[in-house]
Amino acid sequence: MNAATQGKLNVIDKYLADGGDPNVHDELKRTALHRASLEGHATVVQSLLEKGADLGSRAIHWACRGGSLEVVKALKSHGDDLNVRDKEGVTAVQQVKEWQFDIMETLQSMEKLREVGLVLPENTTTKE
Repeated sequence: MNAATQGKLNVIDKYLADGGDPNVHDELKRTALHRASLEGHATVVQSLLEKGADLGSRAIHWACRGGSLEVVKALKSHGDDLNVRDKEGVTAVQQVKEWQFDIMETLQSMEKLREVGLVLPENTTTKE
């Protein structure tokens, strides 16, 4: 799992070549495909898919959260669907819209806080 999160393709390939399960998951049912998708490791995602990782795990949602177009393309090329719904009934496309709104709202709030001096301007450090 850590190798997928860290994008260590050589470790993933060795694990899979030695008969490792491409659908291995942790106690919360997060798979290596989820982790690699979230972190934007397209080559790891591709390798896991080629070795039989299950697309039913909603990896496309994780890829959208992570913001990697290359991972989304890899998942789509293996048949994943941007319109499939997760357990909350949200599609990956809807999720992107929600996350973009949340990010925009956060950035706007930070800018307002900067304007009144509650947040330091970017690239500013404090001396202790």
